Amino acid sequence: MPTPDELAARAIGERIQNIRTRTGRTRAVVAGLVGRSEDLAT
Repeated sequence: MPTPDELAARAIGERIQNIRTRTGRTRAVVAGLVGRSEDLAT
């Protein structure tokens, strides 16, 4: 698992993907949590 400093150096998409996969959430779940369609989360 990356450290907070390593995460901060990554692009936002990479950070979201890392956290999403680490927590076992799908793109659809994350999109719903932030009020977006799944199409925008890809």
